Amino acid sequence: MFNEMFPVFHNSTQGLNDPDLAAMATFLLGDQPPAAKVQTDVPLDKLSTSAQRGRQDYLNVCAGCHAVGGEGKPHIAVAMRGNTTLRLEDPRNLVRVIDEGIGEQKFAGFENMQPMPGLAEKLSHEQLPDLVDYLRQGWGGRSGDLAVKDVQTLRADAPPLEHKAH
Repeated sequence: MFNEMFPVFHNSTQGLNDPDLAAMATFLLGDQPPAAKVQTDVPLDKLSTSAQRGRQDYLNVCAGCHAVGGEGKPHIAVAMRGNTTLRLEDPRNLVRVIDEGIGEQKFAGFENMQPMPGLAEKLSHEQLPDLVDYLRQGWGGRSGDLAVKDVQTLRADAPPLEHKAH
């Protein structure tokens, strides 16, 4: 989680007790919540050509923190496998996070996640859609390729993220 959702969790929802959490879940999902969708890793040969190219960019710039298999590293980086940002229909948040990074996040006690650097200067307009395709197809359950022109539009339209120290 990042941006506006971080303070919601950090300052309120993390302090809820079990009955309050259950009540919220019932309110949001109903009395009979749908079964959780299980994401499975997609083999490289089942990915699009763009996503296959994006794997190399992932290995070059992301795997050091998020791990080769996308499992993340405790106290360093979140998992890519099952990451909600990868599952969104609109890739805008994912593109912005990759381009601009995320500041360090401190949690209760001594828990924290390291800052993620922005990669806008490292990834070209051609490389970013390949990386996004790899992440979304490989671990987000999404299909289809993101066009280079779509990335250029997303980059041009994006206001800067606010990086706040927490």
